Amino acid sequence: MPELKFVHCADIHLDAPFSSLGPGKSSIRRQELLHTFQRIIQITREENAGLLLISGDLYEHDYVRRSTVGSVCDLFLTLPDTDIFIIPGNHDPLTANSYYRTFRWPDNVHILDGERPFHILESRCVCVYGAAFRGYREDRLPLPARVQQAQNLFNILLAHGTVDLDMGGGGYNPMNSRELAAAGMDYVALGHFHNRKDNIGGYGILYNPGSPEPLGFDEPGEHGIYAGSLSASPGKKAELRDLRFIRTGRYEYETLEVTLNECSSDLQALERIGDFLHFSNPGTRLVQLVLKGYVDPSYRPDTGFLSDRLEKSAFSIKIKNETLPGYMLEELCREPGLRGLFTRKMLARIEKAEAGAAKAQLMRALYFGLEALDKGVIEGIG
Repeated sequence: MPELKFVHCADIHLDAPFSSLGPGKSSIRRQELLHTFQRIIQITREENAGLLLISGDLYEHDYVRRSTVGSVCDLFLTLPDTDIFIIPGNHDPLTANSYYRTFRWPDNVHILDGERPFHILESRCVCVYGAAFRGYREDRLPLPARVQQAQNLFNILLAHGTVDLDMGGGGYNPMNSRELAAAGMDYVALGHFHNRKDNIGGYGILYNPGSPEPLGFDEPGEHGIYAGSLSASPGKKAELRDLRFIRTGRYEYETLEVTLNECSSDLQALERIGDFLHFSNPGTRLVQLVLKGYVDPSYRPDTGFLSDRLEKSAFSIKIKNETLPGYMLEELCREPGLRGLFTRKMLARIEKAEAGAAKAQLMRALYFGLEALDKGVIEGIG
């Protein structure tokens, strides 16, 4: 069989709303997703790939515009020598009004679903399998039957869902890497997880590239796609060769913790925060600042003011206030009144609590309780 080159991507999420960024910046992010997809098309052309595999969530069904689908099809037309395989995922399911049903897709685009779970390309010696989400949740999609046992065909499976995770009842097509490997495929092109996962299960054929662009603060690190090839000698099993991860993501999400110990004003806080915000490409960074530490009891960080003053330091800055008033607890414990009694009882509970979230929550309750005793009100809980 001749060598078969391919590009594998997933989870592009075209026309994702990015509503938390506001109208202007959300529009920029949507445009950048399409630019990244254009880059994927360019890489496919540069790789001279016979197949482009898209393992679900090409677009956002609830938000995608017809013009965006038209632009995607125009891009596909620039790859006349490439066959494009798509499976609908949980964000672009194959519903009755899906563009996968209602739009005219180019002849080189093959959309796999339950009625058409595989497609054979004799000219490329390949059979590609896949299953489609028909709604936003799927408890379990059946693995396609191995219909082609012939040694003269490469076998590729496109699948979208959670792998090797017990999701407590499913919902997003839970799969087992052992079962996927047992299906006898030469390559399994996965999607759904937005962070890259190489060689899942250690079987040498299961790969998830993640999303080409990060879409949230829970998606750190590099983002991109795979390019590789399959080849086989007469009478031997196909081999996956030269699988490479190619970075396509331009934007980066980062969460930074800044300790504001002893700060008593927003100007002091700005100076402390400024030590952390030095990026080579601030226009492509989305930053979540988590303010920590024990500040002056009379000071509460104004996150709106801080965000406005820092807006040029990154494409987007979100601030979460987790500071606490800097009370002298040892001195409070010795007080004879209500504050002393409250402090002693809360510290006793904190000492018995398990380390982690429970202990941190009780500590916050102690400080907010002291603030309420001192001021009669808690001036915002951030």
